[in-house]
Amino acid sequence: MFRLRVLFFSLLVALNLFSQSKNAIRAVWLTTAYGLDWPHKGAALSRDEMDAMLDSFYELNINTVMFQCRIRGDVVYKSDIEPQNSIFRDFDYDVLDYVIKGCHRRGMECHAWMVCIPVGTDRTVRSNGNMSVVRKKKNIVQKSAGQWYMNPANPATAAYIAGLASEITRKYDIDGIHLDYIRYPDNYRDFPSRKWASAKNASQQRRNNITAIVKKVSEEVRKIKGDVEISCATIGKYADTRRFSSFGWNAYESLGQDVGTWLEKGYVDVVYPMLYFSDSNFYPFVADWKERFGTERIVPVLGIYKLDAVEGDWPLGEIERQINFCRNLGIENIGFYRAGYLMENTKGISFILKNKYMWNKVHRPSVVSVSHPEISVGKPSGVKAALSGKCLSLEWSRPADVCGEVSYIIYGSDTFPVDTSNPGNIIDIDVKDCRYSYLPVYSSDEFRYFAVSAMDAAGNESEPVYISMPDRRPRYIDFVESGAYLFR
Repeated sequence: MFRLRVLFFSLLVALNLFSQSKNAIRAVWLTTAYGLDWPHKGAALSRDEMDAMLDSFYELNINTVMFQCRIRGDVVYKSDIEPQNSIFRDFDYDVLDYVIKGCHRRGMECHAWMVCIPVGTDRTVRSNGNMSVVRKKKNIVQKSAGQWYMNPANPATAAYIAGLASEITRKYDIDGIHLDYIRYPDNYRDFPSRKWASAKNASQQRRNNITAIVKKVSEEVRKIKGDVEISCATIGKYADTRRFSSFGWNAYESLGQDVGTWLEKGYVDVVYPMLYFSDSNFYPFVADWKERFGTERIVPVLGIYKLDAVEGDWPLGEIERQINFCRNLGIENIGFYRAGYLMENTKGISFILKNKYMWNKVHRPSVVSVSHPEISVGKPSGVKAALSGKCLSLEWSRPADVCGEVSYIIYGSDTFPVDTSNPGNIIDIDVKDCRYSYLPVYSSDEFRYFAVSAMDAAGNESEPVYISMPDRRPRYIDFVESGAYLFR
């Protein structure tokens, strides 16, 4: 079936406010703990509510949904390892499968967000019954300040968390495993216990212990499905900077997150620093992440929940300044915590994102790392096109050398060849069929030239095939040696 898209370009096109890159991660965290983001209306209306959320994300040009699958020692799906969270026990459908398929239908990726180290209070343990890790494997947990935690210093912890990640990967068509709270608790000086580590070199031991968990998860997941993206949420402050202190609370020295090793060894593909700060607690530390690790594999996550009057009552301008600062550093990737504030359009956050910063669609970039080397993808072939009135119909054949899922990107421009590096020339992304229909709304959208490229499941894009349309009469096209398709 032909895909028909009616395109509307706002005045923002003229203002050139779109992202400078056509490839960027735009992520949102969808929290299921206590039903904070979802569900709000119970099992009967939960699917409609989820569909509305995913539709909103699609309209906001979000391309990555972090869906919370493991909460506090329990999970949202039916697991052989841990109990299902009490909110979802009466649901008559598989919520994780539903969300994954809903994301994919809308051209978004769904990553399984796992909270790793905390496993809740005594009340949580009682609620989870005999399936609770605290009751089944008490040797790999310990209690501190009224909370139970997995013990990172116990080697069995790595195997346990990797088992959960592997179960999700086997059962579901997930795009990524996202490890959250993959660190020591804030009262890190109480960890590790003496049984598993000495007091000497405690900071390095903490890093070794957390890295062992990340490595185990990565290895086990990739045995099952090699193209699953592994990512971690980290503390927003990696370490002290030259001018600003983290006051003893940072990823590297305090809480055991050795991001440099994770990236260098290929244990993770992308890192998401949780930058829920403002002023001197935000800007120098974002710059530090960029200086240490570049821009492609770092995704700053902004605390839009701070806009809420109870959480911080930030002005909307603070979030705008943070986005602008990241872009001035060349960081196009961005994340937002949490989904509920986008849905509620708190202080106009969704409106300003859609109409100023994220009005154009972008594709998730391919992750080039030790575990995901860059791959060459063949072009679409056999392109045919016909014009009926103002409606351009395109058809093509799938590249012969690409295994697995393939999608296509459609570009349009008034200059030849179409500049496919310019995100402003993207007409549509994540086209699944080998056909497309384009109907412009305004004369300014009646492009003379088009291009089609193929993209594999890992986000590797082919060279484009160019299509030239010198006039508006219905004609068919032939391939010529220049690499363009010309109407005859």
